[in-house]
Amino acid sequence: MRTGTSPDDPYQPPPSAFLPVYCAGFDIDQKILWMSDINDFRPSTMDHFRVPKSLDDTDVYDVVALDCCNLRDNHTHIGVAGFLRGALKFRAKRTLAVQMTHQIDSYALDALGRMILGGDRETEHDEWLDKSWEHISQVDQLWDRLQIEKPRIGAAYDGMRLRITDDGIKEVVHS
Repeated sequence: MRTGTSPDDPYQPPPSAFLPVYCAGFDIDQKILWMSDINDFRPSTMDHFRVPKSLDDTDVYDVVALDCCNLRDNHTHIGVAGFLRGALKFRAKRTLAVQMTHQIDSYALDALGRMILGGDRETEHDEWLDKSWEHISQVDQLWDRLQIEKPRIGAAYDGMRLRITDDGIKEVVHS
């Protein structure tokens, strides 16, 4: 049964019907911020977390984990563009996408992260990057800001382990 009225996706309400939802965020030892099930970065939520006030502000999280469920933002989750806006907002040393669906190619998301840092476009990910670009380009000056601020983004993966140390966060790699 179709319940939505969006011309792009009949199962979703139109974008004007998206209401910001309150979300839970978990600040772990002032080093990791975990936020999933969000569709917006509400000031009332952001007031509870360390959001840098300027580009020079070094009081940032080592890791921010944000949901990135779909290619586009919807009424319950941010998509690729929302994830990138979050990476710019928090300016963590590393921003990881979590809670991804089959629409998100984790390897291509990692390739997008390399492009943001100045790497070449990797042609094996062209289809996904083109689909993502449709959503990224709709956010005013998002790509320009990414090119200037160069956040480190990537996809988390099942079994990923991070160790909190006095020197920051280290990914634990098992061979």
